[in-house]
Amino acid sequence: MVNEVMARAVTGIDDELITDAYTASAKKKSRKPLYALVSIAACLVLVFTAVLLSAPNRTQVYLQGEKITHKPVLVSSPLSEAFISPRVSPELTISLTLDLGKAETRIYTSEGKFTLCSINQDTLFYEGNDYIADKSTAKKECSLYWTIENPDSENTYTLTLEDKETRILRLKYDENQQNWMIFIEK
Repeated sequence: MVNEVMARAVTGIDDELITDAYTASAKKKSRKPLYALVSIAACLVLVFTAVLLSAPNRTQVYLQGEKITHKPVLVSSPLSEAFISPRVSPELTISLTLDLGKAETRIYTSEGKFTLCSINQDTLFYEGNDYIADKSTAKKECSLYWTIENPDSENTYTLTLEDKETRILRLKYDENQQNWMIFIEK
C-alpha cells in the first residue's frame, strides 16, 4: 500500500515542476562563490583600513628616547648645555629625534637655528632656521640639533613643525627646576 502511494506521487509530478526545481537549485549554487568573494573583500578592506589608521602619519618628537607631549620634559641631555645657568651659557643646544611620519613637513624656529641630519649623522639635510622636509627626507628618522645663542631665561623659544597638523614646541626656563623644559603647546 505504501509503495502504491509512493508510485502515484512520483508519477503524478508535473515535468515543469521538476525542471523549475532543478534550475532554482542551480541559481542558489551559483551565488555562493559570489557571497564568499564579497565577504573576503570586505574583510580585506577592514584589515587594510586598520593598518593604515594605526600607522603613525604625524610627526613625532623625542628627547633622549622620551616622546615630547604637552607635559614639560626636563632638558638635560649630554649634548645640551641646558644644565648650565641660563645667563652664563653662551649657547643652548638641544638634541631631538624626529619621526616625520612620511609627510612633507615644514620646520622653522622663532629664534636660533637648527641642524637636521640623518639619525646616524652621515647625511646633512639642512642648517638654518626654516626648512621644508620633502617626502624622501620624511621617510627617514632624523636628528635635529636646535641651537639658541645667548638664551635668556625670561624668553620662551619655539620650534614649529607643520604638516597636516601644526605642532609648536616651546622651550622655557623653569625656575623651580633650575633648568630648561620643552613641551608641545596644546
